[in-house]
Amino acid sequence: MNGRGRLAEAEFRSVLGVAREHLGDEDPITINIRINLARTIREGGRSAAAESELRSIVETARHALGDDHPDTLVAWLNLAAAVREQGRYTEAGADYRAVLAAWRRTFPEDDLTTLDIRYELAETLRQGGSPQAAEDEYRAILATAQAAYGNEHPNTLIIRQGLASALQASGRSEAARAELRQILQLRRSRLGAEHPFTKATQEALASLGD
Repeated sequence: MNGRGRLAEAEFRSVLGVAREHLGDEDPITINIRINLARTIREGGRSAAAESELRSIVETARHALGDDHPDTLVAWLNLAAAVREQGRYTEAGADYRAVLAAWRRTFPEDDLTTLDIRYELAETLRQGGSPQAAEDEYRAILATAQAAYGNEHPNTLIIRQGLASALQASGRSEAARAELRQILQLRRSRLGAEHPFTKATQEALASLGD
């Protein structure tokens, strides 16, 4: 963890101590601080420590706020990410599916967070060695995103790059290359050649020898 990450963790721990003293463990503010602390730990590369904290947060949030409360689901999403980062793809996939089912009970299919959860599930399938299942999920998400937000929306392009990765993983390099070329052209026109997303697409295309 870099210095900024350590500072953020220390700040969250300090604020958390105050929140627990004055509000208690089950107050939504306390729960949100704990989620941010756990996310900081996870993003600092300590996935196992984050997982332990997130399991505790999910349990508290489910009791205090309910299974379908957005804060409960945000904590659960971070838990799924921490599990995936440790290479436990089947378990992470089950977590993402459970969160998705709960989120769908409140939010529509074209909600950006619904799409993001489905994208993370597709990523988990791809990273876990199931490129065809990942491709199917990417294509389903893409159809929803294109209908709701258009082909050039930043989220649509993220999904399309995920699809390209699944195509590459299944050995369909030419199809992946064609997809990435289109994404690169759109990102250059919308974001510019120096934007990190544009560069990421360019690097992915270069890895295919283009």
